[in-house]
Amino acid sequence: MPLEMEGPFVRESYRLSPQVVLFDGVRDLLTGLLDRGTRLAVATGKSGPRARDLLTQLGIGDCFVRVIGSDEVTHPKPAPDIVHRALDALDAAPDQAVMVGDAVTDIRSARSAGVRAIAAMWGETDQDELLAAAPDWVTHTPAQLLGLLTTRPYQPA
Repeated sequence: MPLEMEGPFVRESYRLSPQVVLFDGVRDLLTGLLDRGTRLAVATGKSGPRARDLLTQLGIGDCFVRVIGSDEVTHPKPAPDIVHRALDALDAAPDQAVMVGDAVTDIRSARSAGVRAIAAMWGETDQDELLAAAPDWVTHTPAQLLGLLTTRPYQPA
């Protein structure tokens, strides 16, 4: 994005944020994982402050140990920096984690960091491109993702 567009884009994003709603099943997904002791982090292409504000507004900000924005790492996705930062926050090794993403850059960033990747196919994503990125697993609903993450052998050690 051209630098002169950044300010207007951010202002418009904040203005529209009250219209953002959680996908059906996401709250149950988060509760199910947290009830099992799973530690969660967010590694997003959004700015950190904007992402944290949005998650707080949605009532799920406290679900995450850390929320890391692309503006808080030297090299954004698809570089591994943001995933490494999340792993550090979770005190987890790459083989103890998975990254769930709805974009090709999420899958590539996970791979670059040595983390297994799960494609989240709900929402507005180009499914063909996401599948072409070769995620380790594909899920179509938050409930399916919860089932995958809580069933061995998929559950990280």
